[in-house]
Amino acid sequence: MQESARLDAQKTVAVTEVSVVGLFGRYDYRLHFDPSLAILYGDNGTGKTTILRMIHNLLSPGPGRGHKTEVAKTSFKNFRITFSNGAAVHAERKKASAGNYELFLILPNGKQYRAPYIMNDDGFIPRRGGAHSETQDALARSILNAIPLRSYYLSDDRTLDSDFIQQEEPSPNEARLARYRYISEFESIREVVEERTRYPQLKPAMARVSHWARQQALQGASEGSVSANSIYAEVVKHLAFMPRTSTPGDESLTSRQQLLQMIEITGTRSKDQSRFGLLPAVNTDDLLTYLPEVRDEDFSLVSGILKPYLDGTVARLDALEPTHRVLSFCVDTLNQFFRGKFVRFDIKSGLTIFTDDGEPLEAEALSSGESQLLTLFCNILSARESPTIFVIDEPEISLNVKWQRSLVDSLLGCARESEIQLILASHSIELLAAHREQVVKLKG
Repeated sequence: MQESARLDAQKTVAVTEVSVVGLFGRYDYRLHFDPSLAILYGDNGTGKTTILRMIHNLLSPGPGRGHKTEVAKTSFKNFRITFSNGAAVHAERKKASAGNYELFLILPNGKQYRAPYIMNDDGFIPRRGGAHSETQDALARSILNAIPLRSYYLSDDRTLDSDFIQQEEPSPNEARLARYRYISEFESIREVVEERTRYPQLKPAMARVSHWARQQALQGASEGSVSANSIYAEVVKHLAFMPRTSTPGDESLTSRQQLLQMIEITGTRSKDQSRFGLLPAVNTDDLLTYLPEVRDEDFSLVSGILKPYLDGTVARLDALEPTHRVLSFCVDTLNQFFRGKFVRFDIKSGLTIFTDDGEPLEAEALSSGESQLLTLFCNILSARESPTIFVIDEPEISLNVKWQRSLVDSLLGCARESEIQLILASHSIELLAAHREQVVKLKG
């Protein structure tokens, strides 16, 4: 089934429409989404958060993560997500209620795949061993083939849920229990719990973005790599076919000027990228000093030696330029938000925080708004490398009015040159007013 469900690849796959019948037994919606940004807005109780969670749970295939059980516990009759490639995922029941449901994948040619999801006596969809497990697994594979998207859900307490992140950090509850074992009888339990659970998602988010950047640096560094043997082979080839005599002329002078310009640009670009440790800076001062002194009759030989090295360096710089641009944008934007402190990023040390006096700060020293903002940036950055739906509930939490006004543009900047679609739910008038065309109104 999974092979026949595969669709032709296209540049971007995004949610274009969500239609709901009988949400909570009372609401019917047909919502149209922009492929880069959609902001749900409506009164409390009209289903904004529920729709976000339904999108995430229906598109998350991971077994044993509770996604399909959460769908079963939500009251609705029909819930359909339509995508830009013409495919749709559709859940339905005979009436608006919670409980068992059927899930369908509908392809553009009308072909359908389905699987029933039946709750057991404990109120859960069985992970394994249920009567329909094989059919459910086959449907999950078909959905991944037809709709190659990763889903991330950032809840209003800033807990990130996704089947595509390593679940290596303990849950807040697990961390609290471990901490209790070592607590002194003279310590305040309340203080210890608050210390451990204040913004527990920030440090894992910072670790994920550091891992992402290191992966990009490794991939980029391999581009244009030239071994010593390759360089010497190019030199020997150049000497073998070099004319026995060389007459200086306009063409030789132009080649010299082009090589000098290439060296200068390469030096400047490598210095920029060394800001984050993506590549070491290339010291081109000596080359720029001595190249103009090379005799015309020797220039062809020198050019043949330098060109393979410069070509390899430029290829690596080109491969790393998208990572450099987005890191520059995110670090510079964060530092425009922050006051009295700044962030710095380096491949070796990761994301670090300092006072304006240069003293290092722990992440726990950030204000609630600063922590929320940094968590948002880090999570979006670390999700850049695959087509992704990033779902965020109330991104404006703990942010002042000024920050709310520019928040979405900043998040879109973090997602620039990637295939990330942001789907938000918000009550912020400042945020909504800045992006009226992407607002999706839920009318209760």
